[in-house]
Amino acid sequence: MRFFGRFLVLSVLFCFLFPIYLGAEEDKNAVQSVVGVDYLPHVVWSFPSFLNPHGTDEIDYDMEAVAFTSYEANVRINKLKTTLGLTAVVDDSLVGDVDRLAGYAATKNFLFRYSQGKIKGSADWTGATAPGMAQSFDYDHRVTSYEINYMFSDKGPDESGMTFGWYAGVGYTTLKVPIEVHTLITPGGKENQVYGTPVYDNDYDAKLYCAQFGFDTMLGEMAKGRIVPGTIKFFGHTQDTLGFGEGTISPESVAYAEALNPGRTFVDREGFITYVQNDSTMGIFWAPSFFKGHGVIALGYNLNFSFIATFGGAAERANELGYDASFGLLRHGPQLRVYATW
Repeated sequence: MRFFGRFLVLSVLFCFLFPIYLGAEEDKNAVQSVVGVDYLPHVVWSFPSFLNPHGTDEIDYDMEAVAFTSYEANVRINKLKTTLGLTAVVDDSLVGDVDRLAGYAATKNFLFRYSQGKIKGSADWTGATAPGMAQSFDYDHRVTSYEINYMFSDKGPDESGMTFGWYAGVGYTTLKVPIEVHTLITPGGKENQVYGTPVYDNDYDAKLYCAQFGFDTMLGEMAKGRIVPGTIKFFGHTQDTLGFGEGTISPESVAYAEALNPGRTFVDREGFITYVQNDSTMGIFWAPSFFKGHGVIALGYNLNFSFIATFGGAAERANELGYDASFGLLRHGPQLRVYATW
């Protein structure tokens, strides 16, 4: 599988760069290309209290991937005002398996993107267990998203000399994730709820409609041809995503919760949820003179957090078992970016 992953990545780049080369030979103004690598050599995962106000004391996660590499190449055909591209993301640098494939097509100022990824690892449960509930379990879940983004025209640098490259759009995301489910019990009335015995859900399912917006100053300057050879500049990249949708507790988790909180029946396992995510990198980039304004090397620090908040799920009567499945995750680490255009 590792050989297949490396082969697929190299094949992707070849399939895009070879047509670029041929097109450039025929007409220097007909085709433009961009190729780049984003490398996070060591990623630290955590579940901070500000994203998990109810705690994750009973579940101990072990995420498998500790490094990520993203390869990107696209072709722009000026006569058609269309861009085609493909991104491959693998874990553990070039020796890992392909973790996500993302394809996109853009026409004029619109960018259409599809991506698919994985959440993979293992976890240990230290809390009480119900019959059939394992104390250790593996997870291997997919994350799929569809995006339509509008890229705003950038008429020039602002007072700081930066070209921001703003964009905004809408999307749809589906994901499964292992979480700790905090149960809620009451002698009567929502105002009297207290926490019951928690359980885990290895297959918590979320379907989200999202809006995203952001900017990338480095790629914005590259797109406008404003890279000056030999210069060193600050860059910033961020994408904020807001969403809402439906979250579903798995039937297995419902059965575990009812067994550990006897005499109560789980409320509707489907509920309204909201989603917030931010992915940001800050750093500096250098435009080597030998790239002649067509390439940059950048070093920065990446910070990514996401949070799902559940609504509903309250227990109103003594025979009801409510829940709160809110969940947050923080990831951070150094990032190396190398991009070239011609």
